[in-house]
Amino acid sequence: MKYLVIIILIFTSVSWGEVVSYNDLIKKKGIYYKINKNIPFSGNIVGTIQGKFKVGKKDGEFVKYYKNKQLLSKINYKNNRLEGDWVEYFRNGNLLSKRKYLNNKLEGEYSKYYSFGQIMSKRNYKEGILEGKYFKYHKNGQLHIESSYKKNKLDGEFTSYHEYEFNEIIQIKVKKNYMAGNINGNYIEFYENRNLRSKGFYNNGKIEGEYYNYERNGELKKKITYLNGNIIKIRKYH
Repeated sequence: MKYLVIIILIFTSVSWGEVVSYNDLIKKKGIYYKINKNIPFSGNIVGTIQGKFKVGKKDGEFVKYYKNKQLLSKINYKNNRLEGDWVEYFRNGNLLSKRKYLNNKLEGEYSKYYSFGQIMSKRNYKEGILEGKYFKYHKNGQLHIESSYKKNKLDGEFTSYHEYEFNEIIQIKVKKNYMAGNINGNYIEFYENRNLRSKGFYNNGKIEGEYYNYERNGELKKKITYLNGNIIKIRKYH
């Protein structure tokens, strides 16, 4: 009996201590095996992807590298399901994105960045569903888009802003509203000089009624009349 226990411990130690490359594994119905083997793989992998498997399932932190050995990403798993932080990097070492998973679903804030370090966008998830405020930024750090999501669809006020190269000026470019993913309500667009560029009205995703276009100097350029999303009349003023 004593010898049997020793043999089992030795076998377990060898099995769990096995080290292979990720390319030496094959995935079958979500379970990883060594090529030409029928027993789920347990052990560590080395190379451009590094991590640990328990009985054919990813478990713990998995790290991936570019070919030049620069860090590409860090991902966490629990019993083959995403759990915890997922962080990605550009080749220059700067942060590319970061997000978090809970029971294999996105949860909380998801941020993306430009390659030089400036934040690009921020959004939120709840049980894998896009929910709440969304922000997108110009490369100079100025706010580009501010909107809201409800159950993965745009819902509520959507505002975009002009980008200014030198002095930061907060100037609205477009303001509109969404309901369950469709544009609904007033639509307004402005030039960089703050003059009105166009305005109209949407009903459940379709433009309705009179839509006005203006010259950069503020003069009315054109009036278009819509019915159920179709143009029925155009009047030009210049």
